[in-house]
Amino acid sequence: MSNAWTVFSDYSTSFGPVQNTQLNSQTPSNPLQPEVARTFEVGTRWTDNRIKAELTAFKIKFDNQILQVPGPFPATFQNIGATDHDGVETAIDYTFDRAGLSPG
Repeated sequence: MSNAWTVFSDYSTSFGPVQNTQLNSQTPSNPLQPEVARTFEVGTRWTDNRIKAELTAFKIKFDNQILQVPGPFPATFQNIGATDHDGVETAIDYTFDRAGLSPG
C-alpha cells in the first residue's frame, strides 16, 4: 500500500506427527494418528519511525487434532477429530523520543 503500510494474507498447511511424549498414550483402543492443520490469515502492518502496529485475523482448521486428556497422570493424549480455531492478534510498539516530552 505504501512504505509504511502493508497488507498481507497467507495460507499454509502443516503436518503434525505423533510426538514422543504422546507415544505412551497409544493403545489398540486409542491409536493416535498425525494431525494436519490448514491456516488462513489476513492482516495489516504499519511501520514508521515511532510506531509499529499489526492486526491479523486467523482461522486454523485441524483435520484430527491431538489433545491432552485433562486429569490422568502420566499425561494421556487422544485424537479429538476436526476442530476450528479463529481469532484476532494485535501488537503495537511505540518508540519514545530520546529527549523525552518537550514543553509545549
